[in-house]
Amino acid sequence: MKKILFFMVSLVFVILLGFNKKNPSIIIGCTAEFTMMKNIGVNELKNKLNYNMNVNLFFYDNNKGFALFSGVADFSGQRYLINREVRFSYTDLDNDGLHTLKYTKIVKGHSDTTTEDLWANILDVSRNLYISLNQLPGDLYLIKSLQTPEFVCNKT
Repeated sequence: MKKILFFMVSLVFVILLGFNKKNPSIIIGCTAEFTMMKNIGVNELKNKLNYNMNVNLFFYDNNKGFALFSGVADFSGQRYLINREVRFSYTDLDNDGLHTLKYTKIVKGHSDTTTEDLWANILDVSRNLYISLNQLPGDLYLIKSLQTPEFVCNKT
């Protein structure tokens, strides 16, 4: 009887420990709209890339995050749909406020018709991105890349 009671108490303890694991929380959430025009290649008239997309950006408290890209791109008379989730990790190695953002995974949505070559001209995921997260008064953050403001975000 004591063995069964000990087993039951141990089982409940292990189950409670399993449920008590802390899931990462979103600490910063942003939304922005990007409208860009870019020339690709030598024939500027034929190889003009235009894209308009919404970007939702989320940072977790475990130094990971993700961005949701949705919109349209026009290139060489063709229209493409953009629907991607880009996961990343970010670190501030020397506590100077400059974070290295490294892309870790890209999930292409079912409705995304953008070719990989075209996507590489929209977001180059082969290179790290360097950003600073600056807290503003209240619960706002300014996210900058190389002195260019990109997002004003709410702390969630």
